[in-house]
Amino acid sequence: MSSFRSLVIQDLARRAENKQKKLLAHFLRIRSGLIQSQPNRRKYPREPASFFVNCQQADFTRVGGKALNLSAGGIAIKTNCPICIGEYLTVEFVEPKTLNAHKWKGQVVWRQFHGDSSVQAEALFTAGIKFLNLYDSF
Repeated sequence: MSSFRSLVIQDLARRAENKQKKLLAHFLRIRSGLIQSQPNRRKYPREPASFFVNCQQADFTRVGGKALNLSAGGIAIKTNCPICIGEYLTVEFVEPKTLNAHKWKGQVVWRQFHGDSSVQAEALFTAGIKFLNLYDSF
């Protein structure tokens, strides 16, 4: 019985090693350009960002946060303030490189709750805000 178990374990290890080799070979073909990786399906490409964002809710409550990424269509932020999917916000921030100030209307289109985080400094919420009026002036 012990030798049978040993053979099964060896067979499983060999299969796992072959699978790893296939995945590595596939990854190297993608990196070398032989295989195209999946195209970005997003309407607007996202750029990583790290600056402070100030949002105002409909009841004039101020919500502070930090930008995670930014695109022509919206912004992803981390915040400790509760915001809801579908909620309308006024989003304000200053671009760190150009010092240009921006103020747009937006709507929360997704949100993740991170309340189980054991680290006190971690944000409780991550949210995506879609810009609604990029070409309107205030």
